[in-house]
Amino acid sequence: SCCGYAEPTCKSYSCGEEYHKENLCQCNSGCEEHGDCCWDYYDTCNATSTEFNVVLSEVAWQGADGVCEGADWIELHNAGYVTRDIKGWSLAVEKPDERDKAATVQYDVSFDASQVIEPAQVLVICAKPGGLTDETLPVIEVEFEYGNNVTLLDNQKI
Repeated sequence: SCCGYAEPTCKSYSCGEEYHKENLCQCNSGCEEHGDCCWDYYDTCNATSTEFNVVLSEVAWQGADGVCEGADWIELHNAGYVTRDIKGWSLAVEKPDERDKAATVQYDVSFDASQVIEPAQVLVICAKPGGLTDETLPVIEVEFEYGNNVTLLDNQKI
């Protein structure tokens, strides 16, 4: 603590079921639903996350220098407190149908291999049909275009 300010934590607030509006963050079972848990809630209050908390945080449809050999890529962020394996998850990419501009076509790409994302970390997955020169990079067989609808589905298709 510095300058009369104490860091808001569950160690300082204590764990419980009540909501305390004066607290900067919460240490109760409703905090995950409301998105206001203190950073130490899960460890201090011995709580288990009910959310997967892996989100599609970025889609680079024209790639970026130094990432994925310039190919398209996506970034998945584990915003949760538990290590997650996305094996069995899939990515749905909806693109305009080249034959009928009023229609769309959906491509589903599955993550068949184990891909672990630690809490508060990201996983970059390259997107290039035919693969990459660097075979150590995770890659999926799809290309993105500006305006595509991209959806991440967990292994229960949620």
